[in-house]
Amino acid sequence: MKLSVKSALVFLASGLIPLATISLVGYDQLREQAVDRAHDQVRQEALRVVDSVNAWMSDNRRMMTVLARNQQVIEAAQARKALDSVEVLQAFGSTYSWHTVVFLSDTTGQQVSRSDRSGLVKMGHQAAAQRVLRDGAAAADSAVIGTADSVPSILFVNAVRPYGNLELLGLVGARATVGEITRIVAPSQAATPMPGLLVMLATPAGEVLVHTAFSADKKQSNLIGSAPEFVAASAKQGVVSFDGAQGSMLGYSARTDSGWILLYAVPQAQVLEPVQRAARWFGLICLAALGLFGGVAWLASRAVARPILHLSRVADRVSKGHLDDIELAGLEARGDEIGELARAVSRLVISFKAALGMLKKRPSS
Repeated sequence: MKLSVKSALVFLASGLIPLATISLVGYDQLREQAVDRAHDQVRQEALRVVDSVNAWMSDNRRMMTVLARNQQVIEAAQARKALDSVEVLQAFGSTYSWHTVVFLSDTTGQQVSRSDRSGLVKMGHQAAAQRVLRDGAAAADSAVIGTADSVPSILFVNAVRPYGNLELLGLVGARATVGEITRIVAPSQAATPMPGLLVMLATPAGEVLVHTAFSADKKQSNLIGSAPEFVAASAKQGVVSFDGAQGSMLGYSARTDSGWILLYAVPQAQVLEPVQRAARWFGLICLAALGLFGGVAWLASRAVARPILHLSRVADRVSKGHLDDIELAGLEARGDEIGELARAVSRLVISFKAALGMLKKRPSS
């Protein structure tokens, strides 16, 4: 029985060592590949989103330039009267539906007309308007300027100047909702929802433009300068990792042309889940294989130990002179080494019997 236990242990060890090695090495490689693949995916998606936001911003600025050169707008700015500019502003607003309101102001920032025909207000206090009216910039924009209809907005403005003249007549502007950027930033989410996916777009000051953790409402005008995702994304561009509300996150940080911080991140647990699932299946396969190895080892040890034990008992009987009732026919029929040993023992028994017979026939002296 001791031989059986030792043989089983040897067989089990010979099966366990390579399986454990393959498991550890294979899991580490799969894990690294999954993380690298996730980094590549979030990088591509982040850069795609940045390109989309930059294109949207450029389109807005270009449209402001086109509106500022409209002859009816120029005449209304010169006369400081609405004239037909309201119809022009309304047509512009209906063509580009992401604008909540389009307006024309004089050189002080006092609005001359608005596309929604609501009460006129003074825009000179807005940072973007000040850069045009006071600093002489041709165009400017600013993010999270407050709320328009309870929705955070971006202000685009452009100087109105007559043809062939640098004289500033006023400015045209439009409020664009942050919700439009939300739709631009995460179009793939609606098609293929990813649990735990984080998309953040914020100003360098930490003003949130887009954040998938909450909807586009007044919360988006809050500062999140101390949030772990903002700290990680603003620290550097490229691959970042941080601990968020849903655990460890893998992400990619990029910058738009406006200097806004874009972060696209996925939960590390989600990235590694397929690898862990594969590891669990591999573990089950290993257990099944070990069970098979154990069974084979036990059968092999039994196949070797029992015949040898029987031969040792036969040898013991022969050594004590008990040559009768020796049964080796079953073992002699085997074609392996045990069969050869059984046949040798059988010949030894026959020789002992012959020798004893000769001794018994020899006359005593």
